[in-house]
Amino acid sequence: MPPFKKLSRFLKSAILGSKRAFFLVTVLSSIAFLSVIVTQVSDMIFQSASIVSSVKDSLSADSVCDSALEIVKSVLKDDIQKNGYDFYSEDFSNTEELWSKTYILPVDVIYGTVRAVITDETAKLNVNSLVDSAGRAEGLAKNSYLIVLQKFFKTMNVDESLAGYILDWIDSDSEGMFERDKPRNWFIPYPEELLKLSEKIPLRSDNFQKLFSNYFEGREDATSSPYLTFWPYAGVIKINVNTAPKEVIASVIDTPDSLDIADKIVQERKRAPFKSYSEFVNFLQRLIPVRKERFFNIDPTFLFDVRSDIFSVKIYCKVNETQVGIFSVISRPYAGDMKILAFRRF
Repeated sequence: MPPFKKLSRFLKSAILGSKRAFFLVTVLSSIAFLSVIVTQVSDMIFQSASIVSSVKDSLSADSVCDSALEIVKSVLKDDIQKNGYDFYSEDFSNTEELWSKTYILPVDVIYGTVRAVITDETAKLNVNSLVDSAGRAEGLAKNSYLIVLQKFFKTMNVDESLAGYILDWIDSDSEGMFERDKPRNWFIPYPEELLKLSEKIPLRSDNFQKLFSNYFEGREDATSSPYLTFWPYAGVIKINVNTAPKEVIASVIDTPDSLDIADKIVQERKRAPFKSYSEFVNFLQRLIPVRKERFFNIDPTFLFDVRSDIFSVKIYCKVNETQVGIFSVISRPYAGDMKILAFRRF
């Protein structure tokens, strides 16, 4: 065969081979590309299904929490209708003062698990009571309450000047260390803001940090610190002598032996809760003259009560692997409907 024809046949064969190779490579590449596409689409479908399932679980958990909050409100309402006083009861054999149990154990429900923690806010010192409803720190009662908080911090081995810093933080004017460089509420709406305040003041106290970290970051299955509250925002000074810790009670008594007096009150209420204010005063008169001068010039009727009006509620709900929670503050008047003072999901 002439060299020219051999070359021509070789080129044709090479070209045909190249086309076949190109076609094969193209097909294989397409298959590989389609496989990647199919895999990605499958992953997207799987992820979408997981997202949809997660959203569904979250919505279900939110619904469970909302239902649990309604049950808590019913428990509180039923309790106040039984009698006119409140006390702590650790006796799980009956439903008396059910709200006061240390915590309600996880309960399995149809759609998951729910756990509720109810805390008596009336058993605490209210830092927002340092000012009135307009954020002003005027009046004898407000000045006296500052001394009460100072005494409390001193009792707890915390720098008592913290009380003055808190007053400066929530006072509605712009004077003092915390001038209003940006708008904010005059009161402390949530515990986190007090932690924020602690970062700005020149106090160095491990006890202070421990007191508030335990208060705000307590275990889910336990109540918070029983000492300080922020609810309602202002005006309310009363504490429930049937539920308040002795350190809180001692803080409003202006005598050197206030802790001993408070301890006797605690021992008496363990024997039998005080059923009325007059019953408590009759007992208190055995220990100390019941006059304003012994309570930092605050009328005792403004300081003490035997029932609780404000409760905070934390509810944790879990559906499959999705856990959500709600935080709510409930005002429970002796007569009338209960009010939600605060509500947020977490």
